[in-house]
Amino acid sequence: MMLKMVNDSADKQKQKSVQTSGKSNVCDLCLKRFTRRSNLAEHYLIHKDEKPNVCELCNRTFRHKSSLTKHYLYHTGEKPFVCEKCGRRFSDLSNLSRHNVTHSSEKPFDCEMCEKTFRSKRNLTKHILCHTGEKPHVCAVCKKRFSRRSNLSRHYAVHTTGKSYVCDCSKVFREKSALLRHSLLHKGLKLYTCHVCNKTFNRKSNLFQHYFTHNDEGKSH
Repeated sequence: MMLKMVNDSADKQKQKSVQTSGKSNVCDLCLKRFTRRSNLAEHYLIHKDEKPNVCELCNRTFRHKSSLTKHYLYHTGEKPFVCEKCGRRFSDLSNLSRHNVTHSSEKPFDCEMCEKTFRSKRNLTKHILCHTGEKPHVCAVCKKRFSRRSNLSRHYAVHTTGKSYVCDCSKVFREKSALLRHSLLHKGLKLYTCHVCNKTFNRKSNLFQHYFTHNDEGKSH
C-alpha cells in the first residue's frame, strides 16, 4: 500500500513536470507559466488593465492584438466562418458556434421574470438587461451607453461616417430627410400611391417597382 502511494506521488510529480516543461516564463503575480516571453508580456496586460491595441476606425481598445484583428472584421464586413446547415456567414468563430445552437429545437434557459425561453445562456443574459435596464456597453468616444453590443457597434457609425441623425432603432443617417423617410417604416405610414390602382407604399422605390407590373399587364393584352 505504501509503495502504491509513493508511485502515485511520483506519477503526479512527473505529470506536473511535463505540463510545465518548456514554460520557463512565469508571471510573478499569478504564477501562470508561458513558453514564450512575448506571451508573458501580453498576459501582464490583464493585471495592469492596459489595452494598447487601438482600432484606427472607432478608437476602441483591446488588450490583445488577436482581439483587434477579429474586431476589424466588423468594419470590413468579412465573414469567413460559414454555417454548414444554412450557409449563414459569421465574422467570428464563437458567433458561428452560438448560431449552431439555433438549429436545435431545445430552449433550456428560462427567464425567471417573464418565462421566455432561450437556446443559449448568452441570449438569456442579454434578454435580462431588458428587465434590469442595465447598459454595460459604453461608447469610447461620447460615453453613450447601450444594453447590447450590436447597438453600440451601429452607434459607432455616427462618429466614423459623419452620420449624425439617429433613429430609435439605432440606425443612423447623414441627412434628417433620410431619417424622416426611414421613420415611416416604424409608423406604418404609406404616403406613395399608385395613380393606376391606388395601391399605397411606404417607399418611393417600391412604388416605382410596382409600376412595372402595370407595364407588364399592358404588354400581355
